[in-house]
Amino acid sequence: MIYLIAVAAAELILGLILLFAPEPFKGLCSICDKIFVDLDRKVASFKLWFGICGILLSGWLFYIACRFPRTGAVLHPFWIIFLFFGVLYVFLPHWMAGISRVAHRKVLDVDEFVMGARRISGFVFIAVSLYIFYLAYLAATV
Repeated sequence: MIYLIAVAAAELILGLILLFAPEPFKGLCSICDKIFVDLDRKVASFKLWFGICGILLSGWLFYIACRFPRTGAVLHPFWIIFLFFGVLYVFLPHWMAGISRVAHRKVLDVDEFVMGARRISGFVFIAVSLYIFYLAYLAATV
């Protein structure tokens, strides 16, 4: 139940910030938009090993998925993803650089979207937080 209260308090604070003090939220967004570590440069020399580990991990997950069919439905997407990226890292590492460049582009500027609808978002966050507080109260009384 403590997690319900923590989530509700975080939503209430976020809703109040969006409604009454949007400038700290903009500052927080600008801090969070910065790149702290460039993983492309860090893993450039290890791409082959990442690819080999991805292929081995996908084979192991495929084996587990086939051996235990009840968990196979959950594991099938994971081994396919590991196999795809493992093969790309081993055989086509220049494609991974292209995919990385495409992934660095902004598709939707979420910060501006939220700030444009900050009053509606603030009211929604406050309403949801009050509902979660109510659920925590109901859980405590039962």
